[in-house]
Amino acid sequence: GWAWTRVVLGLPAIEVHLCGTPAFVEIVQELAREIGDDVEVREYARLSPLKPQKKAVASWAEIEAGDCVVAFSRKKLFELKNEIEVATSPRMKC
Repeated sequence: GWAWTRVVLGLPAIEVHLCGTPAFVEIVQELAREIGDDVEVREYARLSPLKPQKKAVASWAEIEAGDCVVAFSRKKLFELKNEIEVATSPRMKC
């Protein structure tokens, strides 16, 4: 999408790390060539299998250690992080 492309092409950084499917390596390499940047590809083995749930969770309280939640913007990621922390924090007893 546009946000991803903006980061790849316009981020004023010495180094950018992208994680994703190997299907995008060729596209990223082509973009880098077009703008005169270098690409170093590193492949890592997943330490545990990524399996989608059979059904959606009804509440963030159902999230377990090792679960993965995906967001497509930094703002949404932090919103979800806050919601999950509130839902999973130990309840105070009065």
